[in-house]
Amino acid sequence: MEPSSSKKTAMKRKTFTKKKKNATKKGVNKKRRTSSKGNVALKTASSATAAADKSKKAKIKASSIKSNKNSATTTANKKNQNNSPTYYIQFSRVFQRHVVYNAKAATTTPAANDQVIQSFQFLDDAITSYPKARIVAPRDVPFPPPLCTIDWTLLSLSSSSAAVAAAGYNKIEEECETTIAGMGLFGLCELEYDADNNHVHNRNGKYPVDTTTTTTISDGNNAKQQQQQHDVQSNEALRTLLKLVSSSSSSVIPRHFFRLDHRRFALGGHTPESITINHARVVSLLSRARDGGSSSSIGLAMSSSDVAFVLSNFPQLCLYDTLELETFIRFLLAPLPPSNIPSITIVADTGVGGEKVDWPRLAYEGYGVGLSLEQATKAMRLMPELMALYYEDSRKPSVGYLYTQLQQQINVMSPQLCDEVKMQLGQFLEGADFSDTLTLGYLYGYLGISWKKLRLLLSAFPLWTTNNLDPGWEILQRGPVRSSLKRHSLDYLRQRLQIRPSDVYKMIKTHTRLSTYDAATKILPTLDKLQRSLGLRNSELRQLILRMPSVIGMGTSEKDGGKPSAFDQRLDFFQNEGKDCLQLVTFTLLCPI
Repeated sequence: MEPSSSKKTAMKRKTFTKKKKNATKKGVNKKRRTSSKGNVALKTASSATAAADKSKKAKIKASSIKSNKNSATTTANKKNQNNSPTYYIQFSRVFQRHVVYNAKAATTTPAANDQVIQSFQFLDDAITSYPKARIVAPRDVPFPPPLCTIDWTLLSLSSSSAAVAAAGYNKIEEECETTIAGMGLFGLCELEYDADNNHVHNRNGKYPVDTTTTTTISDGNNAKQQQQQHDVQSNEALRTLLKLVSSSSSSVIPRHFFRLDHRRFALGGHTPESITINHARVVSLLSRARDGGSSSSIGLAMSSSDVAFVLSNFPQLCLYDTLELETFIRFLLAPLPPSNIPSITIVADTGVGGEKVDWPRLAYEGYGVGLSLEQATKAMRLMPELMALYYEDSRKPSVGYLYTQLQQQINVMSPQLCDEVKMQLGQFLEGADFSDTLTLGYLYGYLGISWKKLRLLLSAFPLWTTNNLDPGWEILQRGPVRSSLKRHSLDYLRQRLQIRPSDVYKMIKTHTRLSTYDAATKILPTLDKLQRSLGLRNSELRQLILRMPSVIGMGTSEKDGGKPSAFDQRLDFFQNEGKDCLQLVTFTLLCPI
């Protein structure tokens, strides 16, 4: 008697469930098992599948072992690299970042083609990641500044004001003037200067500072003689520079006055010979591509009249290190990075996250913003200040002059174009001078540089934007504020905290009295005391000041009669009576948003 159809269905389900369980236990592919016919075929298929699975597992295991081995090797290499004696940290003025280099195996002396490992906005972050790396002075500061030859400890103990004046320098003002972006509590006197590389600097015509003796109270005459020597040398170098950049054409009139003082020349060890050598190099760099130079050489294609115009209006170029200028021009002309790098794509599309991109590393790998030679040449011809490597040199001509010249020459500047520039690049232009808007409008409207490339340029080069010194009605109505903001104070805030003009603008809106503070007498001492007393890193100090800029106004100097300052009183209270509260406040202020 045959079973009913319902019983047949139940038996089939039972058999199917049993086969499924066996297949799961043995790890055999279901398709292979159901498609096999007969015991021989099943055995052959099973053995082939087992062999394939075994081979696959072996490959996975080998790949895993190789991956683990590579990971361990990478970790070991990174650990060894961080402790490598050939690593050194040097500040890049082009990107305003502290770059970790790997010197050549044969020598530990910094060279032009040293490998770029990584870069950081702040020096203390670079030291933490590479604790064994040497901290080398920037390329354009080849010798210790004259300030570093003075024993300030002994001078401060002296009651004689004549002994202090004999040195000819004010320590706080000099530290403020010579600060480097992101250095924090470090100063130029704490950096390493390569004494074995003097022959290179002498070949460039630079004169080293005499550091064989340290200036103290007892040898004040020696300090005065050194000061006079540097003054004579600086004056001769300045006269040589002005003679080289002065144009014989009466039509070439400088657009605005520039600042060239003794400090700039003494800091770089400039002499008439070094100025002459550097001037020839800069002229070659600006014009070497005009006659179709070699493909390996980097430069612009300016005519001789264009070179004369640029140097007469921006002679500071002759004080810069030509290797830094070559890096800048190479980045302009190098092709864009691959589109598969998310961080670059985000910056190009939105302008957000530029501080997290390792621009020096990208430049070392041969990437840039992909400008044509004609675009780069015309941009630098119109606005030489775009090549500035110092904050004090980055200020562009007045808005009236610039707007008139652009209208006469290219007739493309219109209110509609300016509005479009602000809409596309607003995050970079808030709090910036209107001359920056006009310059970017020229780059987009006349030279055809895309918005994406402009966002990359503004993110890579912080000096392309400058603070607006006109407070505007929005700040004026909030409280006491200067009619014209102190540019040096704002520039120092940008360097110390590595921030944009938009951040400075927001800080002044929150605390308007910030516009009245002097960099040397108020901002620098207060930030130093805050960072030392609270043990803050540079990035933590930036977070604190951005969230609460009013702390800069807190008094840090002792009052008459030896009474502690307001800052010391508050800190003493929190350290002795409110430890838990201090930890909570610190956590609240410094935790990321």
